[in-house]
Amino acid sequence: MFVVATDFDLEPYSIPNLESNNSFAAYVAEKEETALRQFFGNTLYDEFIVGLAALPVVFNPATDYAINAQVYNGSP
Repeated sequence: MFVVATDFDLEPYSIPNLESNNSFAAYVAEKEETALRQFFGNTLYDEFIVGLAALPVVFNPATDYAINAQVYNGSP
């Protein structure tokens, strides 16, 4: 999922009761692909999804990584 509820936890985009309500995630899961395909087109959307899947793992300070391991910290 490209869009998550925590993207909207600050004003002016604040969505009330995010902690207790899972309907936002369900709505995004249902509508995200259709909206992004309309926005990007089919070819660019497919490449976008491939690119997201190819991202390295999220950095975790408690993990011992091998030398030259690729990780990222923050938003992809």
